[in-house]
Amino acid sequence: MNVPSLIAADMFAEKLLANADRCQDRATAYRDAIDLGMLVRAYQEIPIDALGKAQTAYGSDIQHKIVWVVNKLQDRDELRNAAESLQMDTKAAEAAISALRNEGIRLWPGAGIGPRQ
Repeated sequence: MNVPSLIAADMFAEKLLANADRCQDRATAYRDAIDLGMLVRAYQEIPIDALGKAQTAYGSDIQHKIVWVVNKLQDRDELRNAAESLQMDTKAAEAAISALRNEGIRLWPGAGIGPRQ
C-alpha cells in the first residue's frame, strides 16, 4: 500500500516547532514534548537535519523551549497531570520526558537542563 507519510526528520522538525510554540501553554498538557520524547525513544536521537530545519526557522528558541519544558516536567505532579489530561499512562509519559531530557543534554550539554529529581 502506498501511503504518503512524513520522513523521521520532518516529524521531528514539526514537533520541535510545535513545542517551541506551545510548551508554555499548560492547556496543551505538554503534548509536543511528550511526542518528541516518544520519537526519540523510537529513533534514538533527533536527526541533525531536523534540528537544522527547526533552528533555521526559530533559532535558539528551539533549545530554550526544550530546556524549559524538560525542567518543568521534572515536577512529577505536573507530568502526572499532563499524562492524565492526555489519557495516557504516567510511566509512558515519564519515559518519554526522560528520553527527551537525555537528548537535550546530549545536544546542548551546557544549556541548563537540571538534574533528575
